[in-house]
Amino acid sequence: MTPDLNFSNINLQYLILVRDLAKHDPQLVGTLLGVSDEMGEAFTLITPSMLGQIASIQSPLLVPRHEPWWWARLLKALADGQQNEIEVVLDHSGFITSLVEGDGQ
Repeated sequence: MTPDLNFSNINLQYLILVRDLAKHDPQLVGTLLGVSDEMGEAFTLITPSMLGQIASIQSPLLVPRHEPWWWARLLKALADGQQNEIEVVLDHSGFITSLVEGDGQ
């Protein structure tokens, strides 16, 4: 028996962040989502009405893009409480790390 899965809140929160980021840097959104720069620009056009519709979509709109070895290494580091190893694993995800560091937050 498969439990009922509802990703609507995650989808909504993620796409609000993507929209806000796209308004600042649509090319970065294109890279983040693996789409063209033009498609990244399209995310700037997400309206509150569209977000309302997204909120009703329960299936996941996001797919993890890292290789299985990356996830296995991250999960092991988390389970072992190895903060240094977690940071090394995140460094393999250079885009995310540089995004956070470059943003100054």
